Amino acid sequence: MLYTEKAELGSVKFDTRVLGNITKHAIEGLNGKMIVSGPKGRLSRGAEKPNSDDLTFLKASLTEHAVDMTVYVVVRFGAGIKNTAAALAEAIRSDVPMITGLSVNRLSIIITGIRSKNFSKRNIVVTTYAK
Repeated sequence: MLYTEKAELGSVKFDTRVLGNITKHAIEGLNGKMIVSGPKGRLSRGAEKPNSDDLTFLKASLTEHAVDMTVYVVVRFGAGIKNTAAALAEAIRSDVPMITGLSVNRLSIIITGIRSKNFSKRNIVVTTYAK
């Protein structure tokens, strides 16, 4: 999906993959505490590939000068859900405006499972809104 942001000097267009790569980069900064997944908890085929076209872990919609995002992740056992989700949200909220010029209006991080030796399905939603 292609997004267009219009300004005084012209317009900027970017693909959803930009938001996907920003999200993957933010997850990589968490030192393996999170992995991208699909809405049903399956690990995304593009989980290990930084420039993969697989965006099953991300839903995004453009509003007036802002973007609403939903990110699906699996948390590794032992990583604190609250702190890890807050760190991911902070990284995404700081990187998206810097790269795209759009603010993040609503960011939902949906934890689809906990991964250890076995996979435990969960459905934990952490939502943050613009201040």
